[in-house]
Amino acid sequence: MAWLSFLKSKDFDPAQFERELAELARRITAKERNVSKYTYQAKQLRRIVLVYGVLIYFAHITLLALTTHMTYTNVSPIQWAGVAGGPILIVLFMKAIASFYNMRIERTQTSAQQLKEEHSEKIEELKEKTKFSSTQALLNRFADGGDLNAKVDEELAEKQRQLDEIKKMSLEQERAAKEFSAYPQQGYKRSWIDTIVDGVVGSDELSPNNRFALICQHCLAHNGLAPPGQTPDAIKYRCPSCGFLNGVSVDGTPTSATLSSDVTDTKTTKTTTDDEELTTN
Repeated sequence: MAWLSFLKSKDFDPAQFERELAELARRITAKERNVSKYTYQAKQLRRIVLVYGVLIYFAHITLLALTTHMTYTNVSPIQWAGVAGGPILIVLFMKAIASFYNMRIERTQTSAQQLKEEHSEKIEELKEKTKFSSTQALLNRFADGGDLNAKVDEELAEKQRQLDEIKKMSLEQERAAKEFSAYPQQGYKRSWIDTIVDGVVGSDELSPNNRFALICQHCLAHNGLAPPGQTPDAIKYRCPSCGFLNGVSVDGTPTSATLSSDVTDTKTTKTTTDDEELTTN
């Protein structure tokens, strides 16, 4: 059984790999959330500039008409410049806001794409270190005994399970990010009347556009929307998919960080125990 030692790569630590992949997944999710946040902020600022710019422009024209008794005589060049340049100024402000946020969104998306490529490279590195193809080739060439077959099959099954879990975590992270980024685009087609009303009386806090998505810190599953006016970090809830407790504890420490550390320590202990049993056999 000594020749099976190649199955245990000395520089391969499944727990460390899982921590690195989880950190990459967390950073990718944060980047995707920033993209959604910047998109929402750009829409809000452009709406404010449009609504209040139009109101100020019409107020200026009305005041000008009242002071000249609808004759528009003795109007200074500055006042005429305000009448002619008001719409142009509003459009320029809106374009400046769009350009600024488009630059931030593009930069964030580029960073997220780099993290995704790094995540894919980690997965490929994991495949190389587990050596599934070479292990199977040696098994077919040299293994004749039933016990040996069972032992190698057990090793392969364990490594395959670890790989499947990591792939599942990656897919769930991508799905959660897509679901989160989809919320700001939901809803019916708004008219210019809705825009003016929202700018004057305020937007609807119950709308999905103004509420954060609840993403589980452990399995990255989507758990609906946060209550109006609250952020996900201030809400304590248990994920129905994996049972993980999200939110903030009484002493202000994020329970996700504490429980994630406990889960990682448990998995590390289990891996060490399995390795010791295999060495003993």
